[in-house]
Amino acid sequence: MNNMLIDVNALFTVILYVLGCILLIVLIILALKALKIPINTKSVKKALKTIGKINNLVDDVQEKSNKINGIFDFVDSTTDFINGFTDKIVNGIAGFITKLFEKKDKGEGNNE
Repeated sequence: MNNMLIDVNALFTVILYVLGCILLIVLIILALKALKIPINTKSVKKALKTIGKINNLVDDVQEKSNKINGIFDFVDSTTDFINGFTDKIVNGIAGFITKLFEKKDKGEGNNE
């Protein structure tokens, strides 16, 4: 008997989704009638063909954006590598210059 228990919240959620879908379909039909768009098989086939073309276009755009994302990832990693390399060079030069001035300061301190 415990296997037959149904969660009331889930049941009401499913019922509301089904009623929402029915309401959406009814509203679409009423809107088409209000706009006086004839509902026939030709227009439905044409709409489905257009939706298919749009779907192909969206897939193509998504594929191209994925390729561009790959290029941007490559550029980003290359930039990070170059940035780290130049940081090491700049730190090395700065350390070298700092050591030169420290040696001069020590040498001047002994003369006085």
